[in-house]
Amino acid sequence: MPNLTQAATAVERGGGQVLDGPTDQPWGRELLVADPDGYRLVLWQGGLNADWPTW
Repeated sequence: MPNLTQAATAVERGGGQVLDGPTDQPWGRELLVADPDGYRLVLWQGGLNADWPTW
């Protein structure tokens, strides 16, 4: 599986646009992109040591 930097490059090569990121979040890293038609997608790569709250 490619990392988010590689995913950002692939999106741009395919005519899409990187809107934000990759940014660190408590659950991993996120990348906000738009495809060539303008649809927005959140790509994320989960962290192995995520501290998930339970209730």
